[in-house]
Amino acid sequence: MRSFGGKIKMTENMKAFVEHNKKHKVVYAGMLTPEGEPVSTGKDVENSDRSRYIFSDGTEIVLLSADKLSAPDFKPIWGFG
Repeated sequence: MRSFGGKIKMTENMKAFVEHNKKHKVVYAGMLTPEGEPVSTGKDVENSDRSRYIFSDGTEIVLLSADKLSAPDFKPIWGFG
């Protein structure tokens, strides 16, 4: 994930998320287990390494922790409806 010179390089998945979010707002986000299941217990929350985002156009993108870490200053654009 790191590029030469110690700078963080944005993952391809995160780039796709950012580009999609420019046109479509996030309307839902939820934490997932490493197996891709919604979290349902405190232990699941502790072990969660990914999140599912759903956009206003119905598209779903799952970001891993590494994706989010590759763009630490990015804040999703949220909308409801």
